Amino acid sequence: MLKELGSVRHSLAQATSAAHQELHSHPWISRLASRDLQLETYAGVIGAYRAFFAEIETQRRGLKVFHDLSLLPQITAMEHDLVKMGHKPRCFDFAGKALVDNNPMAILGALYALHGAGFGAKTLNANVKRTLPHAPRNYLALGTSPDAWRRLTLHLADSQSETSNERKLYQGANQTFVHFGKAVTEFCESA
Repeated sequence: MLKELGSVRHSLAQATSAAHQELHSHPWISRLASRDLQLETYAGVIGAYRAFFAEIETQRRGLKVFHDLSLLPQITAMEHDLVKMGHKPRCFDFAGKALVDNNPMAILGALYALHGAGFGAKTLNANVKRTLPHAPRNYLALGTSPDAWRRLTLHLADSQSETSNERKLYQGANQTFVHFGKAVTEFCESA
């Protein structure tokens, strides 16, 4: 059983490290860090992010949990970026199944991964700004809200009361990282 909030985050980071690290070399996502990034590729990746985040947000709302961790600010920022680039945000059928298990702890794991993605987005923002100076970067510049991250960590601390919660939390975060990579590939290659 985890005893402290720091150990919850540390254990969760360790449990998801392999799946998370794989995204750093993802064939589409890694292009956001490339010096030859093209606007259409950027728009495709942001469109994939938006579709994935929207799907997790739909699951979160369906379970009526973690209202204070809504992904709507990120989704709205991505939609603004897409519209400014002349793209209509589109839905995507992710093989007709839930991206993570449909239980509160799995959703909390997904929210950990997606709110945490804002930390990486800030890093990618610098390259997109340099490579595509006129491209909208509302989502990448948004980063992770300190208030949302604080609320997330409090929910993580609350979740440590049962070992089964811990397992579902780790599984939800891992599913998110793995399915996110697959979803970005499917979305971008279907365009």
